[in-house]
Amino acid sequence: MEEHWRSPEHEYLYLTSQEVGRQAIGFLPVGSLETHGAALPLGTDVLIAEAFARTFARRVTGVVLPALPYGFSPNTAGLPGTVSPTGEVLVAYLKELCLSLQQNACARLIVLSIHKGNDAVIRVVVDDLFHSHGISVFYVNPYSFMGEAIDRELFAGRDNSYKEGCLLLASLRILNDQHVSRYTCDENTAAPHHPDLQMLRHHGSLGFSYPDEESHVGSRRDLDVEGGLRFFKLAEDQMAELVTAWSNLGP
Repeated sequence: MEEHWRSPEHEYLYLTSQEVGRQAIGFLPVGSLETHGAALPLGTDVLIAEAFARTFARRVTGVVLPALPYGFSPNTAGLPGTVSPTGEVLVAYLKELCLSLQQNACARLIVLSIHKGNDAVIRVVVDDLFHSHGISVFYVNPYSFMGEAIDRELFAGRDNSYKEGCLLLASLRILNDQHVSRYTCDENTAAPHHPDLQMLRHHGSLGFSYPDEESHVGSRRDLDVEGGLRFFKLAEDQMAELVTAWSNLGP
């Protein structure tokens, strides 16, 4: 996979009104602004989603739409740095945004988000757009593309904090960001989440709040940027298959 990729004809921000037309496929990254421990930036989910969008747009000849940085983050809302509008506000805004994009920007729209808190919000929007307006929008979380087997292969069975750190560094490489070295650390911090909470979240949903930033995402040393880049490559191949399958369903 080529790195440092930025192509004006694939980024909506750089198109002129004469160039825009209605792009075949638009990728809308949706992130979150929330604490990611002491070592990772508040915009980690935004940066990773944007890197996925750029990677996918190059592969399937799509356009990258400007990222929506705000997400639904009630579990970290009480911690420093987190910005979390209500779910109702996000649903209303995202719905209107998708309607306008479908009308004037993209024939097909793919919403990308790795932030678990956004899942319910985006699914409500996707269902409402189809049933109320007859518009098909595809939502996918690239973070969970390959499942546990690939995670073990690429990240040596390490925890979610390690995986997120690796993907963040890989994203900065893809985005040609010069701040990679700022987000490395020399030690591991934070104990794993309570095992009962992990089990319950794996099998269902319940309300809870993280007591501190390190219990949400701990700092991890020796992050593997190459492993993160390999994950992007595998996700790129998977997205190409999904786009083909979606196209086969018709308009």
